[in-house]
Amino acid sequence: HVLLVRAVRTPWGVRARPVPIHAGGIAWYGPYLYVAATRVGILLFRVSDLLKVGPRSGGRGVAGRLGYDVVLPEYARLSAWSRDEGSRLRYSFLSVAHGTSGEAPELVAGEYGGVGRSQRLWRFALDPVTSLPVREDSGRAVPTELHTAQSARMQGAAAPDGRWHVPTSQGRGNPGDPPAGALGAFRRHKG
Repeated sequence: HVLLVRAVRTPWGVRARPVPIHAGGIAWYGPYLYVAATRVGILLFRVSDLLKVGPRSGGRGVAGRLGYDVVLPEYARLSAWSRDEGSRLRYSFLSVAHGTSGEAPELVAGEYGGVGRSQRLWRFALDPVTSLPVREDSGRAVPTELHTAQSARMQGAAAPDGRWHVPTSQGRGNPGDPPAGALGAFRRHKG
């Protein structure tokens, strides 16, 4: 188990503090862990930055008090705005769609939303050399696709070979219905 941390400057120097997010989803591509952080956006962590801080390495501080021997510091933070409603995207889940026939991989993201809230899915092209989202000349990473009005209560999404798989929840004690297929033409698989 690894504690995700960020560096915080304090009067006593730089300290590691737990990242205060609900990590709704994690995707691993190249050297990075992409972590969905709801309204914050996407947090990036480099796997090579893992640090042992447990008793054997003499580590103390918040990680030790919380019972962690290993921490992973935040490397970067990505946030985005949608083009459809101008509202900030909520990053509820992530996955990596690996292309076929030499296509570049894509970061698939989406938001959980109940009835009456936005339920969007989107993709970012990933640069196979840097393992980061492809940026425009402005320096911004813009989704290559943005799909509004998707299934309510989506819990995740995978998009292998252009076919979408989107598990949904139906409330406490009820099995979800995993829709699959092309966007706009999902076939629901009851229960």
